[in-house]
Amino acid sequence: MMSRIETPAPAPAPHVAALPESPFAANLMLSEMAAQITQEMLDFSGRRMRAQMEFVSSMPVGDVKGMMEAQFRFLAQASQDYAQEMVQVGEVIRRITDGQSAPRG
Repeated sequence: MMSRIETPAPAPAPHVAALPESPFAANLMLSEMAAQITQEMLDFSGRRMRAQMEFVSSMPVGDVKGMMEAQFRFLAQASQDYAQEMVQVGEVIRRITDGQSAPRG
């Protein structure tokens, strides 16, 4: 009889999340991730709409230079907000895949 050499499976890298052990657990994880990402995106959309309303209501009418400066400031802030939101969505995904629940706030 021939002996068989068994090699252990390599351990996952510490920064890689373990996969759920059952289809049910995977579906549950994906459902929670989708719900939390949706909530995050809705919250972000609300914040951006409020920022847009505040921007429009504070626009210096009749002052072309002031209007241009206000638009540049608004766009710069919007760009920062979108970049930060992508970080936040990534954090939601990381928390879910690490098995942590979302913070309630």
